[in-house]
Amino acid sequence: MISIGVQTKNVVYDSDPAAGFEMLKNAGFSCADFSLNSYLTNLSLYRLERNDFFDRSDSELEQYFSPHKKGAEAAGITVNQMHMPYPVYVPNGGTDLNDYLWNIVARKSMNICAFFRCPYIVVHGFKLARNLGSEEMEWAQTEKFLDSLAPLARELHIMICVENLYNSIGGHIVEGPCCNAGKMAERIDRFNARHHGELLGFLL
Repeated sequence: MISIGVQTKNVVYDSDPAAGFEMLKNAGFSCADFSLNSYLTNLSLYRLERNDFFDRSDSELEQYFSPHKKGAEAAGITVNQMHMPYPVYVPNGGTDLNDYLWNIVARKSMNICAFFRCPYIVVHGFKLARNLGSEEMEWAQTEKFLDSLAPLARELHIMICVENLYNSIGGHIVEGPCCNAGKMAERIDRFNARHHGELLGFLL
């Protein structure tokens, strides 16, 4: 049977997550992409602002999300994938912000994903082609980030999924990171061979 899912953002609220998951079930959905990106938004990050949500310890985050996990289970909704906050690298964000995204937000997102027993976490590639001069150099930076998460992905039995993205230049929507299917298939195969496991996948 094909599962039909949708993101939880603007449907499942912290005040009563069970009601949101029940709404998804009644609307005909059977699974959901849990939107961790609603806890640290791209709009804030591009303004170089961050909150303290991910400053919580892993145990505090598990306690925070326990009602969400129970609400999903009660409604019969499977959290089959999770969206890590994005961007995970802000081109003009400076060392402090980007180290925080890389070393704190990303890793705690992985642990939250495991807490939900969710098998996939979606990661947005770095938008750096214009800054660095080429798409290949952009991917090299994304790959460093993914390499750093590979051991944790193996430990937690999670597949990291990169997503094909758009970019915006001069008011026009253009191709963004991870949009070349041939390149991505080769890169995913090389990554998984290097790390000896199916740790990297793709979200279309």
